[in-house]
Amino acid sequence: MTREKANDLLERYLYKTGEELPKKQRDDVKAELRSLLTDAMEERAAEAGLAVDEEIAAQVLREFGKPEIVAERYRPAGQHLIGPRLYPVYIDVAKIVLVVLACLYLGITGLAVLTNNTRLPEMFRPESILGFFESFIKVAFMNLAILTVVFALIERFGDMRPETGKESWEPRELPAIPVKADPDRISIADRVFKIYAIVALFIWVNEFPDTLGFWFFTGDQTRVLRFSDMGLHLPVLLLNIFWALALGLNMWLLKLGRWTRETRWAEFGLGLFGTAIFYMVLVSSLFVVEGPSVAEGMGLNPIALLEAARADLPRWGRFLHGILTWFLLFSVIEAGVRLFRIFRRYPIR
Repeated sequence: MTREKANDLLERYLYKTGEELPKKQRDDVKAELRSLLTDAMEERAAEAGLAVDEEIAAQVLREFGKPEIVAERYRPAGQHLIGPRLYPVYIDVAKIVLVVLACLYLGITGLAVLTNNTRLPEMFRPESILGFFESFIKVAFMNLAILTVVFALIERFGDMRPETGKESWEPRELPAIPVKADPDRISIADRVFKIYAIVALFIWVNEFPDTLGFWFFTGDQTRVLRFSDMGLHLPVLLLNIFWALALGLNMWLLKLGRWTRETRWAEFGLGLFGTAIFYMVLVSSLFVVEGPSVAEGMGLNPIALLEAARADLPRWGRFLHGILTWFLLFSVIEAGVRLFRIFRRYPIR
């Protein structure tokens, strides 16, 4: 029984160490460490005239070092724009971004074909199939550049490296090998993708506000019925503050590697702030704009489809108001669910 406890502690240690390594390297390193540590335990037990038990296993593992530090020894040395620990996550997120962009382009192209539009939106404007791919490559390159900068900043300032001091630690506190994912363990890919989305939204709203709205494909052109033309007021300053706080929370989670009571409460507070922004948008937006003033602001050609949409702005405004109302309702429900989970996981004693 004592040997079984020692083996369980060793396997938990190897599992934790393997989680910190790339998949291609994981099995070989774990096999090497299993042999090395088993021999060390046998030697320690022989010196003490005892059988290998949990206490001896804990002593050997404690002296050998934390799993994060041990994993760091097996990573290649050198300077990296994106280090070995983050690079697999970078590749996964980059694939997701490229797939999303490809689906977006194919969707826009399909709409263009269905509406007899020979062009994509103005920001793309390809003249041929070759132009389509050229436009896609440009947009993909821009998004990958943003993603690379995000990862490089995390590599430099996210404190992704484990501590290397001689601080004590307790191997018995290692989590058991989970049947399913640890609910408190964060997904690095998920956090980094959210950071990328925050940066992309910040750039979109602040640099390209005229593209926010409903897009219409008419003839050989694409036009935008902007949200602002429907009376929607976006508090850009508050949105920027919200995104800055969300960016800070995600960076904090990347540093910790798992959820804590403090980060759960920070997420709850951030959610309330977002709900407040939704409410301010609803009460500060008119959602009814007279047709002539909008026509002058948009400067559009007299195209039938767009004219019909522009003439019915109150209906579009009510539709947009309904969408935002549902978003507000879901935000309130989500805040309640988060609060319930916090009290359930971290009960007040």
